[in-house]
Amino acid sequence: MMKALFLSLSFLISNLTFAQISSQKVRIQSVYQATDKLYDIDCYIFKPSKNIQISGINKTQYNKKQLERDFIAKYTSQTLAFNVSIQNHPDQEAEYVINFGDRGIHKGVIDTNFKKGFYLDPNIKNPTLKLFEMNKLYCKINFAESSKMIINNSTQKYHINVHPHSNYDLFDETLTTTQRMHNDSTYKSTLLLEEEIDGKGNLVDLSDFLETGNIPSLPLLVYSTNINIPKTTNLVVSAAGHNRYEFISSLEEIEINYTGGNHNYCIWNNTRKLITGLMRSESKSTLIINYHTKAIVAQRSGIIGGLSFKRKAMKDTRLLRNIFDNDLKTASNYINNYFNYFTNSFISRGGFSGHYKTMTIQTSSKLPFINKRVILKGRGERHLKIFLNYL
Repeated sequence: MMKALFLSLSFLISNLTFAQISSQKVRIQSVYQATDKLYDIDCYIFKPSKNIQISGINKTQYNKKQLERDFIAKYTSQTLAFNVSIQNHPDQEAEYVINFGDRGIHKGVIDTNFKKGFYLDPNIKNPTLKLFEMNKLYCKINFAESSKMIINNSTQKYHINVHPHSNYDLFDETLTTTQRMHNDSTYKSTLLLEEEIDGKGNLVDLSDFLETGNIPSLPLLVYSTNINIPKTTNLVVSAAGHNRYEFISSLEEIEINYTGGNHNYCIWNNTRKLITGLMRSESKSTLIINYHTKAIVAQRSGIIGGLSFKRKAMKDTRLLRNIFDNDLKTASNYINNYFNYFTNSFISRGGFSGHYKTMTIQTSSKLPFINKRVILKGRGERHLKIFLNYL
């Protein structure tokens, strides 16, 4: 009798587990399919001399063979409204029309080789448009790309789990800690799904889309993870960690907790996108980024110089904590190189100095022991602080 009961329970549990796995796979695939059908126009000022924010005030609309979206530019207490529309062009991929109302209409073509983006004509003479630096306006049509993840006044700490799967985490070393964080309601968790094709939207022919309003079927990735994803965890498709962020926060501090991998590739990319979102906002929140080394893996070769590891440090492990422990000297150089990138070339290439008056960037680690801080001076108004912590 007891044996039969045990077998029945085992069968029931097995069926329940199978049903959960199947349901999770369906959920993941539906997110991929929905993302492939997304499109939006996004704009910002490239290398502004002051903290000008550009925000879309409605969703991108397709109507009568054109795309359009309304935007508002903000600088201190001043605003500038404008409309961007994308239409077909007989010779190039498309034509853009930017309507500034009584301040004029500006037109131009989107070159086929320019990945569906364009800069406004720099020879702008209207004083109001020059004040808002519209001569540096850059806009892009994004296809098959996740909508911006909003960082707002949430009372929860953010948990961003980057690409958890066995191709990166070969020995399931991140699984226990990461699963616990997903299940913990004090965290607002997001799981970033891998996408094999970085820039997948470039497969969409813009002129064809403008004619029909339809995005063709795109290659779909079959993704699986050993994480049991709670319904409360948000799913976002993120090719190489390149999903976008928008900060709408007046909190004193925002805490971001990273798990997953790889730290020297996709998490590095995602950190760049996260900080970019803060730079192009009006938020003054201190950004605390925690890298949970017992729940993050790395690959041997980093995306840039100085972020690679020796083979011996990665013997039988991919876990960042273990790699650090196996070679403290290389670990120290690695953390310093990570820090130096974000305090030097990232800021200068991104042209962010107009977005802050001072920006303090600090990194800390207990083992190896590192505590470094740099204060950068810019041309903006905000005093920003960013912490890169290795826990």
